[in-house]
Amino acid sequence: MLRWRYRSRKAARIGIPSNEHSEIPMNGQTNREYEHPARRSGAFKALDSIGLALPVVRFAMLARSSPLGAVSRFVYELRAPRIPGRSVVVFALPKSGSTLTELVYRTLGYTDMQHAVGCRSRTCSADTPADERLQRMFGWVRERHPAFAKTHLPFDPALKAAMERRRLGGIVQIRDIRDALISRYHHVMADRRHRHHAMLRDLPEVEGIKRSFFGDRPGAGHDPITYFSAWIANWIAASAFPVVKYEELLHDEEFFLRGLLEAAGRSTHDLSRLRSALAADRERAASRTLDARLRVRGKGFSTFRKGEVGGWRRTLDQEAIDLVKRHANHALVASGYESDDRW
Repeated sequence: MLRWRYRSRKAARIGIPSNEHSEIPMNGQTNREYEHPARRSGAFKALDSIGLALPVVRFAMLARSSPLGAVSRFVYELRAPRIPGRSVVVFALPKSGSTLTELVYRTLGYTDMQHAVGCRSRTCSADTPADERLQRMFGWVRERHPAFAKTHLPFDPALKAAMERRRLGGIVQIRDIRDALISRYHHVMADRRHRHHAMLRDLPEVEGIKRSFFGDRPGAGHDPITYFSAWIANWIAASAFPVVKYEELLHDEEFFLRGLLEAAGRSTHDLSRLRSALAADRERAASRTLDARLRVRGKGFSTFRKGEVGGWRRTLDQEAIDLVKRHANHALVASGYESDDRW
């Protein structure tokens, strides 16, 4: 695949930040597709006043070099509503209820750029630089058309600086790691396509949960319990963005929603509408099993199962508790769920 340096002369002219060590694939895309929205040329600022004609102009300009990119951008320009607020990135621990957070921002009219643009594992590798990730997700976003993206990315010092340059809001969502790990186990058991399903399906529940802590490569440093605990501890230690907890969603829904609105620069006038949307989503989720919801394409249903807090007390045996203390107690203390290891 042909590659080109991230900062060419043309890229410098339109304001793409320098990153001498990163490269991106040259898939027929133009530099203008990675254009910083705050540094657009005078011609594009003038075109903003045209209104509905602007998507047509951009489509014509992009179609010659990137037909698929032109179509995607054209659809975004037509459909994205003009609403107040700023674009926001949700950094969420897996199994922390983040699909409900996505529902909140979609209810506010935000465009889901994580799925609209496609910066997922198939297009971004684990070592993709922060600037490039954000450009792929938010490079098309206009100030009057705010968007959001949910990601499970671990903490990266470059992310905060890159987000500040793009004037993006950020929020970190966590959950008690004990409940999150149990939720992950049930997700694997319900998803027959998951690579760990065959490994766990014939084990008793508690034994399966303990086995799921370490996946199929125990000791490799990528097992779920190590990854989850490092994810939580690193984001908490960084103090990069406000932190919301899944438990707040259940015990103090208004406080949780206010945190999401504040991260996006929105007022609290939408609280009643958001509560109604969450209630409707829970009702729809209850009408289908988790296995059935996992097979739904897109975001038609969340992966909400029971959503209970403290379920680990009834589920984990002493051996499992000792494993969590050994591998993840520092994350429990850092996130305020425990004060020490005497639980």
